[in-house]
Amino acid sequence: EITMLRTALLAAAVAASVAHMDGDVVSLDRAIAERIASRAQTSEGRQQLLLQSQIYHTELVENAAQAKAEQEEQGEGFKIKFVPANSSVFVPHQSSTFKVIPNQAFVLGYADNTHLQGFQGRDVVQLGEYSMLAPFGAVTDCNSPDFNGIDGIVGFGMPAPAGPPAPPAGGGGGGGMGGMMGGMMGNAIGAKAPPPSLPLPLLFSLTSSKDLGPGDKMLKRRAFSFVSGETKGEIHLGGYDPAAIEGDMFMTPCISTHDYSVVAMSLKYGSTDLIKFKPSVAKGAQYVPAIMDSGTSCLVMPDSDLGGKLTVSPFSTWKSAVGNVDAPETQESFFLNIAGREFEIPYHIWYLSDTNQSCVQKAPPGFPGLLVGDVFFRRYLVLFDLERYPEEVVIGIGLHNPSYSLLGYYGDSKVIPKISADKVQTLNITNAPPGYTKHPAIATDRIPLYNQFQTQYFINVSVGTPRQNFTVIFDTGSSVFGIFSQCIADAPNYGSCSFGGYKGG
Repeated sequence: EITMLRTALLAAAVAASVAHMDGDVVSLDRAIAERIASRAQTSEGRQQLLLQSQIYHTELVENAAQAKAEQEEQGEGFKIKFVPANSSVFVPHQSSTFKVIPNQAFVLGYADNTHLQGFQGRDVVQLGEYSMLAPFGAVTDCNSPDFNGIDGIVGFGMPAPAGPPAPPAGGGGGGGMGGMMGGMMGNAIGAKAPPPSLPLPLLFSLTSSKDLGPGDKMLKRRAFSFVSGETKGEIHLGGYDPAAIEGDMFMTPCISTHDYSVVAMSLKYGSTDLIKFKPSVAKGAQYVPAIMDSGTSCLVMPDSDLGGKLTVSPFSTWKSAVGNVDAPETQESFFLNIAGREFEIPYHIWYLSDTNQSCVQKAPPGFPGLLVGDVFFRRYLVLFDLERYPEEVVIGIGLHNPSYSLLGYYGDSKVIPKISADKVQTLNITNAPPGYTKHPAIATDRIPLYNQFQTQYFINVSVGTPRQNFTVIFDTGSSVFGIFSQCIADAPNYGSCSFGGYKGG
């Protein structure tokens, strides 16, 4: 039995999404979602959504073709301990292009006491054929066995929201998140420290011409897609390969600027409705957010009435329908309606026959909707188009073509560059403590959930001049870009030196 700790499952920004479901902060997001929900209620509205999807699709294909033509013209094709010795480590002084980002500590904390700590730096980062000067977290201190044998994490999520302001000079404290953060950050880099922040996600650096050097290669479009198989995953950079899907690519707006959420109109198990809205809920509000997250194995659904919005608990309804969750008496498909289009998740996908377990889980109290994990990515290729972020983010979903073979290595196909991602599923032993939402992480991008299984994908990335190569976790639900690093004397002084080096006073 493999047991590893997964401390993060969902962007902490999702906590903000939970909180602002009833507030004014996301009135625009909610208006977009309600408009989609209202349209999906009628045949005419569904036709409008389909037309909108086709417009998105046509534009993306045209832009991808143009970018490819330009490239061709250029001629370029806790029960387990964390063991630092098993990871490769970035050595800053061996890179001629490395720079410390002044007065910026890298401080990530989680409710189960997991932490990633260090400083922030900037260097040439290469992913596949693309390279760019990019900021990243130089992680000098880690205690999570999630990272045993690997060297960091590259999140392809949206940028994390900024942390709260730092406390006044000389103040360590106060209560709550600001006080905890102030004391830690004050010890790290002085009383005048800026608020905690995370480096910009790598996808944003790779698509920015701001720091483009003579030897760099920029990704033309801020978009990527992801599809999973039994043992591997595959990332398409800049768009997607049409050969990887069967039929059309359905496009729908993302309804959040924090996480990859779409409008879920309904969820059925066979013919059984799992999401039943009360008659008092307005038509435009009859939806729940569904977050697309490659780092989650299963389909996660509420085990509550969502504060009176639903007539019954979706998870309890499903349990009643299957009888025994480990040996289901019925073997039906799930049908998830996203913005008026229905997507099937067959029994052989959501039931893990190797371990005789259902890959269906209940969400913790307070979680506002669905979490759609690897069971969906094994069936569908999902496109994440952030070209117009933050004004608009588009999610595309296409049925995985069964005759399409995933890469076993990095490759540049005739259509679009691709990166292979090794896949590991491990049993997770994390239990989020009660009330974890009251004590959010210091500068976190995910929140621990009760989660039986996790799915980790590993990709290769290089940092520095000359290149130093690393194997890192790839995750669509995270915005963190962090590489394990040695301590250096002129960097902000925070955390221990798990990976060696010298920390100045």
